[in-house]
Amino acid sequence: YGSWIPVVQANRHEHYPIALYSYGRIELQFQHLKVKPPFDDEQTRLELLRRINEIPGVSFGADVITKRPSIPLSLLARDPAALEQLKRVLEWIEDPANTSP
Repeated sequence: YGSWIPVVQANRHEHYPIALYSYGRIELQFQHLKVKPPFDDEQTRLELLRRINEIPGVSFGADVITKRPSIPLSLLARDPAALEQLKRVLEWIEDPANTSP
């Protein structure tokens, strides 16, 4: 299986918010985000989770903010609103990353 992992560079930090896998899932990389500011702050990760849970068909509990939960790509493919919300989440990640020291 192959994967693609985009990198967000901000304030001397590299963040890896998602991993897209050829087996049909997109992983949310809380496990890796939590080690660098601003995502080392639990409240920032909870805000990220809140935004992720706005994706239609997605509902994760707070326990995932230290893990790598995944979303089936089929959900994003069949619902344009879900894909659009994922795009908004990824755009939001840049904001706190750029304002963090």
